[in-house]
Amino acid sequence: MNLTISDIDFRSIFKDLLRNALYIILAALIGFFALSGYYALTYKPEYTSTSVLAVSVKNNNGTAYSSLYLTKEMAGIFTEVFESDALKKRIAADMGVSSVDGTITVDIVEETNLITLKVVADTPKNAYLIINSALRNYDTVSDYLFTNANIDILKNPSIPYSPSNTQNHRSQCILASLLAAFAVAAAVALLSFLRPTVKNLRAAKKNLDGNVIGTIPYIKKSGHTFLRSKSKKVQKTAALITSFSTGMPFIESTKRISTIIRHTMQNNGDKIIVVTSVAENEGKSTFAANMALSIAQKNFKVLLIDTDLKKPAMYKIFEQDTENTVFLSDAIDNDIVFSDLPVKINDNLSCVFQIKSFADSFDKLSEPTLEKMMTYFRSNYDYIILDSPPVCFASDFEALLKYADTATVVVRQDRADIGSVNDVSDIIRKHKKNFAGYVLNSFRSSRYSELSRYNYHYKYGHYGYGKSEVRKK
Repeated sequence: MNLTISDIDFRSIFKDLLRNALYIILAALIGFFALSGYYALTYKPEYTSTSVLAVSVKNNNGTAYSSLYLTKEMAGIFTEVFESDALKKRIAADMGVSSVDGTITVDIVEETNLITLKVVADTPKNAYLIINSALRNYDTVSDYLFTNANIDILKNPSIPYSPSNTQNHRSQCILASLLAAFAVAAAVALLSFLRPTVKNLRAAKKNLDGNVIGTIPYIKKSGHTFLRSKSKKVQKTAALITSFSTGMPFIESTKRISTIIRHTMQNNGDKIIVVTSVAENEGKSTFAANMALSIAQKNFKVLLIDTDLKKPAMYKIFEQDTENTVFLSDAIDNDIVFSDLPVKINDNLSCVFQIKSFADSFDKLSEPTLEKMMTYFRSNYDYIILDSPPVCFASDFEALLKYADTATVVVRQDRADIGSVNDVSDIIRKHKKNFAGYVLNSFRSSRYSELSRYNYHYKYGHYGYGKSEVRKK
């Protein structure tokens, strides 16, 4: 599957970002605290002691006088003196250490004869001792350079009580937090884009190997009771086209797809169709039930058989009372009259239910009894719909193809891998069965899904394809 920029589905990306919002937030927190921890581990406190000095020049009589020009030049020379290695050696000898563990700097106050002496050290004590030693010993070095200058201490050295290099990395930590969150969000968006699933109609038409019959919009299931209890979970009812609460877009699109499939079967002389999907929870059982209801509304005699022996669901969809019901597995294992199996749903629709799950479901579906049953039902019904287990969980679908004339695959939006979906169509063709096409289920309408291009003049909503797509095979 070749992905291009045109395949970007922003709804899917936004959904994945919301789903992974916790990880994005965690990445932001990790980025923030990681940089904060780095600064905390590498932080070395520094203490600064300062003193303000005034530089004056001596005249020929030995008295000091103020000359701004000369004193500024002298201040520059004193700056070199205080920062010289010779003075540092004197300070080290004065303190009785091998070297000065600190930094001496001098700043000249502009347009004045003042200089600010600063000493930065790792401890308050060292900073204070070094600056005092510098003031005591500077003249031993400066006298070698000149003798007509004098320094007056205007401000005695200060005693540092707290570090001068206090940490203020909040903005950097916030930036690191944002970058970490962006990196994870970008990774999620990239993986969402690269995930080879059917995200919109355009991708389905481009990548699915077969005809796309139509789309069914996404709807939420509702509870079947009005009273909700905290101690008892409300059971969700299936979205059936016989319920007006389901919504017209869903009802009309399902009916329309069912009509297309029935016409295709009628033109090919087919009577039995198997409905499957790649993964579970793609809506294939609900669609099979609705297709049976829709065809039955056209006054055709329809039989719906729950052949999903892994996770049967039809008894839940139709809320069937299972106490006195004869199930499909009962007929396979025991000598039961086939005519006693179907349960009437309405005048034209009957259903064969199943409630038990079996590990050896493939073997049961391969029993000769089931083949005889299909032969019997074929002669008594206009259309037979088989609800198959998902292909990825069992090989039962291939066992059911033996009895079917055609098959259709339900594909939920952004759920199954496109390659796996196409593999199902290959299986159908390998067994030389007709392939009715793909039903795109639970599609959320958006400007990127192109669903808005196909709607009826009733203005009920989006129902799938336009007339030109109906004729496509």
